[in-house]
Amino acid sequence: MKRVLFLSLLTAALLLASCGSESDIHPDYTKLPENVSQDFSTRCPGFTIKSAGTYSDFYHSSDNEETFIRCTDTQGNECVVSYTGSQWNRTVRTLTDEQQLPMAVQNSLTACLGERPANDIYEIKEADFAGLKGKEYIIRYHQDTPLAHNCVHTLMTDADGTVLRLCTYPLNNPDYVFPLSESLGYIARQYSGSDILGYINDLGDDEFIIRHDGVMKTVLFNHNGIQWKSTSYPLQPGMTVPQRVLQTLEAIDPGFTYTDVTVIESEQGTSYAFTDNSKADHPGHTIGDYAYTE
Repeated sequence: MKRVLFLSLLTAALLLASCGSESDIHPDYTKLPENVSQDFSTRCPGFTIKSAGTYSDFYHSSDNEETFIRCTDTQGNECVVSYTGSQWNRTVRTLTDEQQLPMAVQNSLTACLGERPANDIYEIKEADFAGLKGKEYIIRYHQDTPLAHNCVHTLMTDADGTVLRLCTYPLNNPDYVFPLSESLGYIARQYSGSDILGYINDLGDDEFIIRHDGVMKTVLFNHNGIQWKSTSYPLQPGMTVPQRVLQTLEAIDPGFTYTDVTVIESEQGTSYAFTDNSKADHPGHTIGDYAYTE
């Protein structure tokens, strides 16, 4: 419910921002800022502009202005193309048919559905963000699960079909959010040589899925995209969980069995999340190692 509420508020804020003074709106869509107009013509040949507006970057609470262009592509898909100042930051297409997805993404969708067909696929987004390695795909569908009927699912992959996120709630709409240069700069410094495969805004926090030294990691920032909060990744071969953490797990839940261990690094220290993904409700415990002193 909180996630739906946040998304509703975010959408409402965009509508308010884009419906401000008449000077904020371009009644003649050919009179976009010159640099924006030139880049749009090159980047989106054949696209038809439906509306365009320039307004403050309300989401990130910055002093930047964003030019927000709604248009349709040559296949009739609804699109959003956005610029911060004169710099392009994203193109998001809402695809009308899953057959427009790359075959690798279609195969990943089929694999994730498994033996239970989707009741419906009600939204498909192709998002291309500045600073990312390539395009990402966000597919929302309803599917029955052992615990719920017609449950909302969100599948996110890269263009190669790599599953970046699979969850049972909607992520925030990429039409209205984008990565900040501060976040991208942090990742470049801390995880040199990494590829940024995906970007998510989840309940207001910015998440980046990266591949660093062959390991998939999720790097989390606060909603302003400036303050790093955590980095998480699966426990790797050769890594061990501290014995005192395992002893704590046994003390709080004797006999608990788990299938997966996730390492979570934050300013506080390192935590370990133990999850039993063999059960439908995915029970688990997260235990921090930083609470101990030598």
